[in-house]
Amino acid sequence: MTGPRVNIFALFAVAILSLVILPHSLMQETVLDEDQFVAAAYLMRDHLLYRDYLYFQPPIYPLLVGSIGNWLAPEQLFLFARLTSWAMASGCTLLMYLIGLRLTERQTIALGLAALFALSPFLMASFGSARNDIMPIFFGLSGVALCLYGLASDRWAGRLLLLSGIALALAVGTKLSAAFIPLVVTVYVISRRSGRPWNEHIRTRVLPLVLGGMLGALPILYYAVQAPDNFLYDVFLFHLSDAPTRWYRFLGRPETLEPGMVLHIVLSVLFQDPTMLAAFAVTLLGLATALAGRLWHDLHRALDARDGYLVLALLAAGFILSAQPVPHLVHYFMPVGPYLLLSGAVFVNWLVDRYQDRLTHFRIIALAGAVCLAIGLTLSPQVRTLAQEVATVRNSEQWVPSMVRNAALAIRRELADRKAIGPIATLNPLYVIEAGLPLMPAFASSIFLYRTADQDDPALILQVKGIAPGLLDTVLGSNPPAAVLIGHEIEDLSRPMIGWAQEQGYKEVNSPGPGLRLFLR
Repeated sequence: MTGPRVNIFALFAVAILSLVILPHSLMQETVLDEDQFVAAAYLMRDHLLYRDYLYFQPPIYPLLVGSIGNWLAPEQLFLFARLTSWAMASGCTLLMYLIGLRLTERQTIALGLAALFALSPFLMASFGSARNDIMPIFFGLSGVALCLYGLASDRWAGRLLLLSGIALALAVGTKLSAAFIPLVVTVYVISRRSGRPWNEHIRTRVLPLVLGGMLGALPILYYAVQAPDNFLYDVFLFHLSDAPTRWYRFLGRPETLEPGMVLHIVLSVLFQDPTMLAAFAVTLLGLATALAGRLWHDLHRALDARDGYLVLALLAAGFILSAQPVPHLVHYFMPVGPYLLLSGAVFVNWLVDRYQDRLTHFRIIALAGAVCLAIGLTLSPQVRTLAQEVATVRNSEQWVPSMVRNAALAIRRELADRKAIGPIATLNPLYVIEAGLPLMPAFASSIFLYRTADQDDPALILQVKGIAPGLLDTVLGSNPPAAVLIGHEIEDLSRPMIGWAQEQGYKEVNSPGPGLRLFLR
């Protein structure tokens, strides 16, 4: 392999960055989406994914978090899920350094990339969430890094590309919106023959990548075979239906369904995140410099020599694919963020190489840009929040998982005092999970279906193990829950459950925590 070696001081700096973002995983406020992901992992203890309960994503997240978390931290799965996101964000920070080093061969640019990733206000929300946002980014960057280093090696190419294929398959197995990464990488590897005979190139480069992808896809295939109809509906058909658009119309947010929302999201990300704006500005500056100076051949030579074209292709394909889902939501664009940062690094490196004779002037401009970037980050609400979290993280009572657990223990005490035995019906299962109490799977992982399910075929809802407000009597009549927990879902979703509980004689007891209502038989 060519290029500078990994610097021990740079690794130390990456470790410091990882520690800086740790408080965010402990103190970021919860969102209702997190419940569904943690519940999917929790239910793997006694149920089979897709066959026994809903999960509207590919299986890798609950498979990893459930298999490891239910073993290591069975009573604190939410904390484990949050720390898993932090560990993967830390891994992404290291990967950005390694990829930057491979693309630019400059320690300063590579370490700057790692810092920009770790401090990006746009990406930071994924660092402290139990959603599946950071996991596909981690596997995607892992696949790209292994591919880049594999292409630069003769001895290790096959093994690294095999691992790259596995990582890329896991990225898609976590979230389908990451599919642009293996697609672009595969096409790029096929095209990078570099003068080798085609049979040698296929045998030593392409086949290992494809074989790795097949190996990484085995967990997906396993669950698809176990419950093919439910798997097809959960992972594909639900998202292709009009259920998501119905929900956002109901919420009074029709703008998320308009094509113009894509531009709004892009502009909001650029102008609210100084790191993304800086990367975008440098990319435009590099392209403008090549255009004005007629330096396309020089730029092509630089991109071709260091595989910069792979980054640009990932950026373009990622943006196109991220703009497709309807409704248009900001987290769909998160997988593109790292490749915009990498694109900026590629063009900074080219500009430095091109204007070596004006390096002093370039350093002055770079210093001024760094100062502006630092000021922008200082003014960013997300970075200010991170600073507050770092300052108060030693008080474990302020950790969000601790607050959730305290409310969960209060629920467990209420049920124990009243000798209530049985599963709990709730659309906000995080508290039940932390209490170590049994869940009703139809409720725990199906809020995305429940919110519009009354407009769907009841037979379909029951087939995919879901629940609808109009099916409460059907599902609960013969198997009433020990309790009904109303959490942070909006009133229109909680009202049918409250009405059913009161009609069946359930009595409301003391609130176990802020915003929670508990009904016992």
